[in-house]
Amino acid sequence: MIVLDANQLRQVLPGKPALKLLKAAAQRSGHTLATTDIVIREVTRQRREELTTAIAQLTKAQRTFNNVASPDNQLAGGPFDKLTKEFIEAELKRFKSGLQAFHILETTPEDAREALLREADHTAPCLTGVEGRDASIWLTALRASRSPELTPGEEALPTIFVSEDATFCGADDQIASSLLKDVPDGTEVLLQRTVIAVMGTLGFPIQWNDVSTITDSPEFHEALVAAVAIAGGPILLGHLDTETMTPPRLASPRGQQCHGEDTTLTSVRGEWTFQVLLGESSSDPAGNRKPGYTVQVGGEALVTQDRSGSITDVAFSTHVIRTAAL
Repeated sequence: MIVLDANQLRQVLPGKPALKLLKAAAQRSGHTLATTDIVIREVTRQRREELTTAIAQLTKAQRTFNNVASPDNQLAGGPFDKLTKEFIEAELKRFKSGLQAFHILETTPEDAREALLREADHTAPCLTGVEGRDASIWLTALRASRSPELTPGEEALPTIFVSEDATFCGADDQIASSLLKDVPDGTEVLLQRTVIAVMGTLGFPIQWNDVSTITDSPEFHEALVAAVAIAGGPILLGHLDTETMTPPRLASPRGQQCHGEDTTLTSVRGEWTFQVLLGESSSDPAGNRKPGYTVQVGGEALVTQDRSGSITDVAFSTHVIRTAAL
């Protein structure tokens, strides 16, 4: 069984082309793609926030347009009429229905209580006293490992837990030593940080390649801006000055790639910095720079390309967003 934490599930949500390749690889090896009920609630909450933010951005854009358009061309009603609470609930219902593509592991009362105790006691993986959710997901994955899936030859398959959260990770990207005692005797549990790493575990050759053509592409920049606009907060107050975007500081000058099913997956890690300006231009008539924010975002992106090399999807898992006044 392959159990996905929220940060990796978001990269292979239903409708994303990366899911097709991961699902084919999992089925070929005898694994089921799974997640937990807590992860489902988390990604659903995140989707609600994204929808709410996107509607706020559309509403702001409509007001901005109407302020400069002639009365005859102003936007009123039309598609904006349906952006109601009922619309959000209907979208969430469809979203949750799509998540049934994954096997959903239910958190037991025993594991939920243990997670709360670890949070209260600041014991792994709750070392800062706020990771009760992480603990519940970890314990639920381990419970599933007690009934491993089998190969056609009746050999037990490992349970693969997929999360980029540092709280689970020790040396060499292996399970943290403080968590090894949780692994049930006689079971094999592997920690993988990324979907790409899972593909390697399932037998797909993984290569390290130059990713500059990806990170320099307009498609990648647009996806980064969209991810930050959804999660960054202050961006709603202004507009993004994409000309100030700096080249990425990559964790590695190369990224991991794998190929299959006429699809290429690339994992990119790095940091990007750009500015949000409170106004329609970077300076006022006197030449004074308008106020705004510097935004620094760091994280991982899973990039999907088709047979021709065209980017078909960029799924960001942003884990650091910092803002500072200009």
